[in-house]
Amino acid sequence: MTTATKAANTATDRIDDSMRLLEASGYRTRRLGDDARPYNVVAIGPRDVVLLLVRSGDEEWFDGEDSTASGSMKANLLPELRLMLHRWRDGEVLPDAIPL
Repeated sequence: MTTATKAANTATDRIDDSMRLLEASGYRTRRLGDDARPYNVVAIGPRDVVLLLVRSGDEEWFDGEDSTASGSMKANLLPELRLMLHRWRDGEVLPDAIPL
């Protein structure tokens, strides 16, 4: 298995972990496609909607492109929408949950 394949598998596993955490909190989740970049997951709850950006310890966890996208989206969307980052660090059981 190549290094790129391992990194892709780790990223996919972390997205699945984040989706399970949200589902345990009462959200219904869907993985977003590449056209929704930079967000990976949409989660719909009883009171709000969350767009989630998932990053793992082996990749850059937040960059300028993500920041620009979140700033422009906040200005144009519903107040019920929350933009979140799950940052998974190596060896940790739960991610850092950071509002954007």
